[in-house]
Amino acid sequence: MTDRICRGDTLCSPHREVYRQNGKPVVFIEPYTHLLLDDKLFDNSESLLNRDGVLDVWTSLKIELRKEGIEAHTTDFIPAEERDDVVFIVNTVNSDSKLHERLGSRNDICFGSYYLPEPPVDASFNARSPYRRLDALSGIYRRVYASPLSDAIGELKNVPTEFSARQFFYPNSPSGPLDEYWGNRDRKFLVMINSPNYSPMRQYELYSERIRALDYFGERSLIDLYGHRWREACLQSPLLGLLRIARRPSVRSFGRWLSGLQTRRAAKHILNAYKGTCGSKYDTLSQYHFALAYENFRIRGYITEKMLDCLFVGTIPVYWGEPEIEKWVPKECYIDRREFTTYADLHAYLQSLTEDDRMRYREAGKAFVESESFYPFSKEAFAESFIADVKEDLEAIDCAAGQEASVAGAARLIA
Repeated sequence: MTDRICRGDTLCSPHREVYRQNGKPVVFIEPYTHLLLDDKLFDNSESLLNRDGVLDVWTSLKIELRKEGIEAHTTDFIPAEERDDVVFIVNTVNSDSKLHERLGSRNDICFGSYYLPEPPVDASFNARSPYRRLDALSGIYRRVYASPLSDAIGELKNVPTEFSARQFFYPNSPSGPLDEYWGNRDRKFLVMINSPNYSPMRQYELYSERIRALDYFGERSLIDLYGHRWREACLQSPLLGLLRIARRPSVRSFGRWLSGLQTRRAAKHILNAYKGTCGSKYDTLSQYHFALAYENFRIRGYITEKMLDCLFVGTIPVYWGEPEIEKWVPKECYIDRREFTTYADLHAYLQSLTEDDRMRYREAGKAFVESESFYPFSKEAFAESFIADVKEDLEAIDCAAGQEASVAGAARLIA
């Protein structure tokens, strides 16, 4: 035994017991933004923080934890001073977390699970990327979860090859079709809901492909665009505006990217398509037949809500992202952008679809989100996995305490 409570798979100080509240063990979660501290992570009554029910994942998790006799709080409830009699189980869903640095010297912390939902958009170029520290994180936390598959991460340049990470999907709040939106029949043609960004990893990124799509469909007034910062990006100097948003240091490489896309022309077409921000993505998506659902990054295992949000509301996604997406979602549910050489080809196909054709896509998507195949993407699956991990941590700590008690008892018998 070492002096650490939990560091990787190592337990120590077995005289400690897990921290309890009213007799129940407590797990502490670091949220993905400081705005959700003070247990706001588990409060879905605040409309500004719970837009489109994003916090339902966490309120549901807390309910399921309580059914198992476990309480949950955000990490700001951990006492500032180290305790010598208890263990605090800590999990983080903050990709930029420095919690292990702040609490790493304490002997009363069990670092349980670290969740990395964001893709490695700059991992090969940014030494501060969490993907560059997966080996260290694997030694700090008892388990590390990342959205892409481990072998796919290991193929990236400058990323450690010796690490342990389990694949997971960030959970979706809806557990099936949203009937109030799915049945909407009064629909326009095409929509995209995204914000501008940049990645230097050109082999994998799809930010620039969104610009190309907006350039084509925006020029023809065939797409409506929603999201943050597009007007700022387009009305300023295209280079300086988008560079400031991207927050990347290399003006030269970013300038090449912009000029290659003929950005000044594209900016005019983007402004032509831009409708501002949307109050509800589900309500907005449900007003269109099709949506461009491009992931930020093309890497195996990385599937976000972008396609699934469409399926919840009966909108047909034009998808580009996970290279083996058909292994996860039936091809009948979406239109694969990779099957079209140009946007003119895609445009012609979308316009050729009859109402019956569109309904077949919609019904297939509905059947998928109602099926067991959707379960890995659900908040129920996330809660099941999360609770199993917490129980594993509790058992490990109790086992260590039990071993200490056995040693003490044997010593008394010998005496």
